[in-house]
Amino acid sequence: MQQVLYGLHTKHASLRFNFTQVVDLVEGNRVGPDQKGEICVKTNTMMIGYLNNEEATKNFYDSEGFAKMGDVGYHDKLGKIFFVVRIKEMIK
Repeated sequence: MQQVLYGLHTKHASLRFNFTQVVDLVEGNRVGPDQKGEICVKTNTMMIGYLNNEEATKNFYDSEGFAKMGDVGYHDKLGKIFFVVRIKEMIK
């Protein structure tokens, strides 16, 4: 089980998360370094869920409690996470 602790790096910002992982967009399995997938994060200060909307909460978190960010990205061998594109922008 690979979880990285570095954070998200873009040309505009650098954010720190407690745990990050990148998962396959179809199967939801973790992918290896330099393979693109959906960025998922887990922090100590995550929301409990959407108020009065169990379905949205269920879709936002995976089975391990990671929040699905809706972003495609990858991590390198050092564990740095890189943003590529929003999933919604890929569908257009």
